[in-house]
Amino acid sequence: MKIAPFSSQDLLSRLVEPRADRLELVTGSLRQLGVPHEILTAGDTRHVWVHPGRRVLPGRRIKTIVAHHDRYPDSPGANDNAAAVARLVELSASPVYRKAQNLQILFTDREEVVAGDRLREQGAWKLATWLKGQPDAKRWCFFSFDVFGCGDTPVLSTTGGLLLKKRLHGAGFDRWKTLFHATLRRMARFSTMEPLATPLSDDWSFTAHGFPSVLLTALPMAEIRGWRKRREYPKTWQRINSIDDTPETLTPASEGLLHRVFQAIAGMELTLRDLPA
Repeated sequence: MKIAPFSSQDLLSRLVEPRADRLELVTGSLRQLGVPHEILTAGDTRHVWVHPGRRVLPGRRIKTIVAHHDRYPDSPGANDNAAAVARLVELSASPVYRKAQNLQILFTDREEVVAGDRLREQGAWKLATWLKGQPDAKRWCFFSFDVFGCGDTPVLSTTGGLLLKKRLHGAGFDRWKTLFHATLRRMARFSTMEPLATPLSDDWSFTAHGFPSVLLTALPMAEIRGWRKRREYPKTWQRINSIDDTPETLTPASEGLLHRVFQAIAGMELTLRDLPA
């Protein structure tokens, strides 16, 4: 039997099906692409760790690109977060990933916490708690990709830093600030990136455990201006966690946008001197 070649669009279509087993779709696609990976179990959550494409060099941070594979109940979850997951699965088999130093991908579970749940129920919180006890994870820093399928402009969230500054002055905020500004500088070579207050994602669970972590998303520039100047809540955000988060709302430009941001992070060099563990 001839196996059809992998297509990120085909994976996206399967991820938004009502009864989709997203974990199995991700791991099955990685197996099809021949990408080494394993399941990390933290409590009752299951995360997919894609092994680094090249050997990990000492004295440097291990850049971990994160995208949650789950979705909000009864939502197709196209922008939140199937679009990013499908594209990152494809990129895990790309030359950019295979040649990058100190780069890995993590597909996390249960980012979506429903009403009444505490943050400690989030999959990333449980995973971060487990990682704190793993010596090899001390060098990990995190770049969370969430709601990246609609828009023409990449956004770097400022929310994590604002919360840290209010609650946890000192080393935690300094590490976040260092990673935040390093990401902005790196992206300046590839594309405009807008700093903006956004809803939180997996990033806060990692940040709260002492891991440097930033959140990257995408929006139409018109919605960024409306949110900044007039506090008009972006229409893109209004659709997430609802039945309106369908593939038809995604914009083709966002796919190339994610690739450019991925490429920029792949080429970043973060030493432990600049960003201590």
